[in-house]
Amino acid sequence: MALLPLTGCLTEGTFEAEGPLGGSGSRGSLSQAMKSSASGSTEPVPGSGYSENSAPVIANVNVAVATGSGGGVTKHADEGRDYTAQIPVDVAYSVPFNGEFQSITRFTITPVCLENDRYSAGLFLGGDIVGLKPGTLPDNAIENAWMLEAGIAGRLYLNPAHAFISPYFSANIAYQVLFWDYRNPVYTSAGGEIQSDALQGMGGYVGFGVAFYRGSHLNLFGEAGVGGTVFTDQSVQGFNNDVFHNFGYFSVKAGLCVKF
Repeated sequence: MALLPLTGCLTEGTFEAEGPLGGSGSRGSLSQAMKSSASGSTEPVPGSGYSENSAPVIANVNVAVATGSGGGVTKHADEGRDYTAQIPVDVAYSVPFNGEFQSITRFTITPVCLENDRYSAGLFLGGDIVGLKPGTLPDNAIENAWMLEAGIAGRLYLNPAHAFISPYFSANIAYQVLFWDYRNPVYTSAGGEIQSDALQGMGGYVGFGVAFYRGSHLNLFGEAGVGGTVFTDQSVQGFNNDVFHNFGYFSVKAGLCVKF
């Protein structure tokens, strides 16, 4: 069976502003905004006095799926079974090597996923619960931190599907957005009040795992791997990002795959 070719593009979001900053789109630094939130200050954040009329835009993700000669059917010839669809779901726990995050608990579903005896590819969506390091500026200044992810994932299996244990290598790449609420409103010199913010990024991951009896309608899998995230230089609200640094992490994952 031929896999479906997957094509995609990421269009970078734009942020335009008018006013004393000369169209730079910056309100000042994110650390200044967080210090203001942590202290509960009602003083405007320095460098935040541009017009509120230009709204920030989060990057758009456009992913196109082209059908291949396989007709969208997963067939394990050794077992004589055909599956028209499969949906893997998993939960992962990640420990960052650096940065402001203490832990990330990730829940992922792959609603579009196709495989043959040796390969699989799919489009996934994920939601992450973010734990911040105690005592850091973000921990004191923000709450309800979480991440949203969308991307492409693939696997390379080392043996046929009919084997009881199928080791594999995996990799993915994702567009990510970190969201948070400020503990106290952040005020701008233009008279605005900011309650929440977000930061865009790109993530990648490679891992090694084992799937158990993947030729059946229901199979379990587990894996471990390493990954990383690179953030943009500016938040969605226009603050220069000098708080959240690019980071790497180690992750363990467990899940199941339902085939129809």
